[in-house]
Amino acid sequence: MEKQSPEVVGWYRFRRNTGLQTSLREQVLHQRLVRRLGQGYGNFFLLALFRGCTSSNDATHSMEHVFLRSTDPAFKYYSAVPLRIVNLGEPGHSDYHMYPGSAASIHQGAFCEVLNSLPPE
Repeated sequence: MEKQSPEVVGWYRFRRNTGLQTSLREQVLHQRLVRRLGQGYGNFFLLALFRGCTSSNDATHSMEHVFLRSTDPAFKYYSAVPLRIVNLGEPGHSDYHMYPGSAASIHQGAFCEVLNSLPPE
C-alpha cells in the first residue's frame, strides 16, 4: 500500500436503510488506515458512506451518499466534503479524465490486514 499511497484517496461503506453517520467501527478503521498510509493523509483521506433506499412499494430505488473527512486528530468528528457532479452529456466539459487502473481488492494487502485486526461486529 505504501507504493500506491499517492493514488489512494479514501474508502467507502455501503449500507441499507441506515443513517449516514459514522459508526465506532468505521471511525477505528478510518484511523488505522490513515496510520498505515502515514500521518500526512489525516484530513485528506476520505470516508464515503452510501445507502440504498426504496419507496414503500419498492418501485423506486435511490442512492444517498456523503463524503466525510476527519476534523480532529482523534478521528471522532467528521465534516461533509462538498461534491460537485459534472454532467458529462453537456459539451465543453474538460473536468472528466480517465485514469488507467483498477480498484483495490479488499481481499489482499494492507486494507485486509487492518480490517481483519478489528473484532467482528
